[in-house]
Amino acid sequence: MIAVLTVLGLLGIALPWLLLRHDGPDDVAREYLDAVISGDMETVRRHVSPVGGTLDTAINTAVHRATAGGIAEYVIDRVTLHGTSAEVTATLRNRREEHRTVLRLHATTAGPFSPVVWELEPIQLPILSISPLTGTDSILLNGQPLDIPEVQFSERGANRMGVVLHVLPGSYAIELPAAQPPLTSRIRVIYVPPVLGQWQTGMIDIDYGLTLPAEARVRSLLRREIAQCAESTSPHPLGCPFAVDLPEGTVGSWTVTQQPEIEYMNMLGDSFQFRGENLVAEFTVSGRAGQVPLPSSSPSSPEPASFAESPDSLAPPALVPVGTAASQREPIPGSVHVTSALFGASIHRSEGGYELAAWSYAGNRPLPQ
Repeated sequence: MIAVLTVLGLLGIALPWLLLRHDGPDDVAREYLDAVISGDMETVRRHVSPVGGTLDTAINTAVHRATAGGIAEYVIDRVTLHGTSAEVTATLRNRREEHRTVLRLHATTAGPFSPVVWELEPIQLPILSISPLTGTDSILLNGQPLDIPEVQFSERGANRMGVVLHVLPGSYAIELPAAQPPLTSRIRVIYVPPVLGQWQTGMIDIDYGLTLPAEARVRSLLRREIAQCAESTSPHPLGCPFAVDLPEGTVGSWTVTQQPEIEYMNMLGDSFQFRGENLVAEFTVSGRAGQVPLPSSSPSSPEPASFAESPDSLAPPALVPVGTAASQREPIPGSVHVTSALFGASIHRSEGGYELAAWSYAGNRPLPQ
C-alpha cells in the first residue's frame, strides 16, 4: 500500500511536466531552420548570438531574397537530452555541399503545472568583414544598399574603414555605389557555405576601378615612362623599375625587349595602384666613366702575352679606370646583361589625364643571356 501511494505521488509530480510539454527540442530546431530557409528574418534576428561591433543590418528580407546559394534543405540527425538542456545535430545542405551543425537549447517552465518550453541558445551566424574606401557611407550587398555607421574602423589603422556584418549562408556580391566615369564599381563575390556557427572572412577590400579607356591611358603612360628610363646610360637608372647589378660608373645603353603585363590592383586614397610584371630589358656595357684604354706598348706595362701571340685576336683591349689598376670584375665592353622586372606604380589623376606619382616598388631578377 505504501509503495502504491509512493508511485501515485511521483506521478502527481511528473505527469504535469510530461502532459504539459509543448514542442520538443527537435521541433523548435526545425522551426528555426525553416525560418532560415523561408526568409523569416524576424525569427533569425531574434536568435543571433551578438558579437562586439558586428551589425545585423544584412539580416533582412530584401538581402535574403537577393541571395542565391543559401541553405536549401536540412536533416535532423539526432537529439541529445541532458536534463533541461538539449543538443540538436542537423546536416545543412545547398546545391554544392553540406555541413553539420549543432543547435543548443534549454527547457524552461514557470512551475510544475506550467508547460515546458524549449528555447534556442543564441546562434552564431557567419560574418563578413568588409573594408570600403574612407568616406563611403553605404555599400551594396547583392544590389541591396546598406548604410555604414560613421565610426567602424578596421584594425589596420590605414585610411580604410571597416564594417563587420552577420549574414546567412549564400553567395554575396559586394560593391560600392555606382560612380561617374572614369571610376567604375568593382564587385567582390564571396561565397558563404551552409554553416551556422563560427565562420568569418578576412578583410574584404572593396573600391572603385577605372573604365577600360582610362586603364588603357594609364598603360600607355607607364610604357612612355619605361621608354624614358631606357634612355639612361646607367645600369641602375634613378627612379626606374629596372636595373642590373654592375659597378658604379659603368655606362652603356638599354633596350626594352619585352613590354610588361600591366594590371590594375586597387584604389588607395586618391591614387590608383597598378602592378607590372615580366618586363624584360637588357643593358649593353660600353665602358666605365673616366676610363681610358690601356696603351698597346709601354716599357713599364708590357702587352699581355695572349695579345702578343695573337695579334689578330678579336678580344677587346683592357679598360682601366684612370689612376687605378684593372680589376677582374670590371664589366666587359660589349657584354649584355638581361633583367626581368616587376613593379608597382601609383597613378594620380591630373588636369591633363594621369601622371605617375611613384614607382611604389620594384624587383629585378637577372636572366641568362
